[in-house]
Amino acid sequence: MTASTSTSPNRRNPPDDGRADGNSQEGASRQQRQPAAASASHRLQAYISRYFIHPHISLLAAAAGTFTLIESVYWASTSPVEMLGTMLLALRFAAIVSFVLRPKPGSCLVVVSQILDLLTSVSTPTTMLITSLIAVGVASFLDARLGGALGALLVAAALAGMIIHHDSAMHRGGILSFVAFVLIAFGAGLLTRLNTRHRAQELQNLALRRNALIAQRLHDYTTNDMNNIIMLADLTLDGDSDHDSAETIQLIRSNALNALTQTRQAILALRDDGEAQCPSHMAGKPSDLRTHLIQLVDEQQEMLDRLGFTGTVFVSSPFPETDTQHAPLIMGLVKELFGNIARHAAPDGGYVMTICASDEECDLSLSDTPAGIQRQPQGQGDAKGLGSGMRHYREQIEALHGQWHIEQTADSWTLETRIPWDSKTTPRAE
Repeated sequence: MTASTSTSPNRRNPPDDGRADGNSQEGASRQQRQPAAASASHRLQAYISRYFIHPHISLLAAAAGTFTLIESVYWASTSPVEMLGTMLLALRFAAIVSFVLRPKPGSCLVVVSQILDLLTSVSTPTTMLITSLIAVGVASFLDARLGGALGALLVAAALAGMIIHHDSAMHRGGILSFVAFVLIAFGAGLLTRLNTRHRAQELQNLALRRNALIAQRLHDYTTNDMNNIIMLADLTLDGDSDHDSAETIQLIRSNALNALTQTRQAILALRDDGEAQCPSHMAGKPSDLRTHLIQLVDEQQEMLDRLGFTGTVFVSSPFPETDTQHAPLIMGLVKELFGNIARHAAPDGGYVMTICASDEECDLSLSDTPAGIQRQPQGQGDAKGLGSGMRHYREQIEALHGQWHIEQTADSWTLETRIPWDSKTTPRAE
């Protein structure tokens, strides 16, 4: 196995201004395209929600109610005019309109209208029976107890109608079919309710995972970049740096641009309410990962060199040609380790980091010298860390059946971790 050794930090030039401007223009163009479509969609949703609490239920109620009203009007026009029939027709119309606009109370009115139809001598349109069953299903979807009560009332009214009217359709087994349909409507509404709740919980969990990913990206990149800016600024202001101040300012600008880019990506992910996407340099094959790791190492070593640190990083070559989903984890961990060196290690103590990969796993280790309680890293007096970075990575790696081991003494701090490419791999024995 060959090793790529990075001991000199001056291997990566500062980012080109044209590239930064291009990224800014692309982000601005995207932000200009999105508000128009989003605004129109939000206006339409607001308009629908203003008049319809449950749009999909209202659409179903409108479809069933339209056929019911058409059949009811046809029956009324071909039958002798009766006061009772006219009153029931008016009640049926009011119940359907209420069902469309306010499904929960409307379903109660539809069932009441159907109960009166069953108990009186007025013929009931077949579509009204179907609409009443839909009302039971909708009621059980919105409120299981209400749906059960309405279904029980319908069955009781059907039994009473069968007793009162000898020519009722409930005779000759009709009541059994009606009870079965009521049970099916109630069960369908209840199952839809449970499925909707389960889906809502899945969406909530997805949103939590997405937000956690965004928070981790902000921690890994934005927070560490801002911390580097603070330390470089303090170093320049104190006049302790042996490097040209213009180069230090250029490095500060580079870190600021990186932090700004990551912040914009997080804002766009939250605004779009979609999946947070990892930067393109954090995905791909391990062979691509090695290239990006070397770029990251060069960048971070240049930063540490400005702060007075000296050390060595070994990156094995070549990386295995197998796909991996853990590239963001490895890149983020390396970034976090460099940030920890800057915050907690002694500049004159040196550090050694190794990143090796096999067909089964990626091994990463770091050794440095703790700075001690007396030394407070530059720039840390005004900005305290959350202390959650390393703990988060340990939890992630252990969840993948990897290994995480830290040894610490008064004059040394060592981390050894193994990340399997396949998360189902059993941890290798020490």
